Amino acid sequence: MTPPSASSQTDEEFRKKIALLRRRQRRVVRDIQRLAAELRELPDSTETYLEAISLLQPGQITQQDQIAVARTLKKPLPNADSFWTSLLERRRRKQLGFVPEKHLGVNKTSDLSFARALGVPAVNTRFTGHWEEIPRDPIPGCIKPVKSSDSRGVFYILPGGVRSVFSSVGCEDWDEVERLASEQLGTHPAEVEWELQDLVTWRGNPGPDLKFYSFYGEIGAVVEVSRHDTPQYAYFDNRLKHVRFTREDRPFMKDLSGSMTAAGLMEKHLEEVQEFSRKIPVPYLRIDYIGSDDGLVFCEFSSAPGQADMIDAKNQSRLGTMYHQAEIRLLCDLLNGKTFDEYMAHPVSSELRAMKPE
Repeated sequence: MTPPSASSQTDEEFRKKIALLRRRQRRVVRDIQRLAAELRELPDSTETYLEAISLLQPGQITQQDQIAVARTLKKPLPNADSFWTSLLERRRRKQLGFVPEKHLGVNKTSDLSFARALGVPAVNTRFTGHWEEIPRDPIPGCIKPVKSSDSRGVFYILPGGVRSVFSSVGCEDWDEVERLASEQLGTHPAEVEWELQDLVTWRGNPGPDLKFYSFYGEIGAVVEVSRHDTPQYAYFDNRLKHVRFTREDRPFMKDLSGSMTAAGLMEKHLEEVQEFSRKIPVPYLRIDYIGSDDGLVFCEFSSAPGQADMIDAKNQSRLGTMYHQAEIRLLCDLLNGKTFDEYMAHPVSSELRAMKPE
């Protein structure tokens, strides 16, 4: 946080504003609850009643309204299916203790090791180490920090030179690469561990990122990012139908003839991702691949995808429902004796294996 300026409001003034907003919020919630209670008792007011209830968050719904909606009307509880809310709750559980995805999506080297252990085709890493030791050979490849959550610090090594994936800027020499890496990471590259991977290509260009929102054996959405020129985004639902999906202001892919998802993704590719997802004991995990001429090449995991709060309302609800359904399927499988042997045999589960039942 930046230090307060001389003209800024005092902490006490901000607290007064917070208190005022809290009183207003409580008053609005009480008014909605009273309106819902009135509508609940009126005949032929079901639609209006449900509309009023939809103004409340789950924690604001009274016991009487919960019974009326879920038992009597047999309708979904409003606002209870939210992908973003499920991610927040999962994050809270991670604060309280161990969750199986704790060591997935943290270190790319570990992610690749786990994928290979399960027989999933994964990108080949030619080098892992310090910045000064990265091979400067002009062999097509991709350099990136071992620990990162976006395209900052990621560079393509192409026949025509090195190019930043994050900014789409070409670099004249490795001094320019170092300068850009420092700007994007906020630290000198020497402070970060790096890896050099083979360049995965599709139709002669760097392959697109294909990010699968995976819900324990089911795919909820696919986000495709083409980066070979300037970044372009395409979003697909669980039926691979092209959708808007997010409220973010991103460059959308207008011509889907350049989309691998639209032009080349087949049922067998989806089945590969679904099968991989079933071998990981979590309700949700984004599994990221790079598209190639030969199919999908695993890249990394993400348990908390960036900007998930910007997903539009329709898809927030749909993915939230899929999250709950995945939790149910996972619990049933565990109670029926599923053991997740590949996961338990890999170091990503070492913390879990060290725990002894009480």
